[in-house]
Amino acid sequence: MKSKIGDKERLRHIRDFCVDIEKAMGQYDEDEFDKDFIVRAAVCSFLTWIGEAVAHITDETKNKRKEIDWANIKGIRNIITHEYFGIDYKLVHKAVINNIPPLKNAVEELLKDFE
Repeated sequence: MKSKIGDKERLRHIRDFCVDIEKAMGQYDEDEFDKDFIVRAAVCSFLTWIGEAVAHITDETKNKRKEIDWANIKGIRNIITHEYFGIDYKLVHKAVINNIPPLKNAVEELLKDFE
């Protein structure tokens, strides 16, 4: 059954998944991340769920933070979901390290609009 949740709730989910990714990653370097199947699986799941949430956020909300590459976030979800056999985990590690903290911060700012 599909739920009808709004942007505020989806943004909360994205923020929470960012926090979960940061917890799962800990201080892993690329090699440690590449070797830890459980952490890789968890992080990829969180990225998939973030991409799914992004796909349902309205353009009105997305347009408030144009510096976020919303399409790329959804694209990562599609790659993980449909091209799972070709995932470059070192690239995932780099993308997470570089992009999750700014995404979390931007989403936290967006959530202020809903207070």
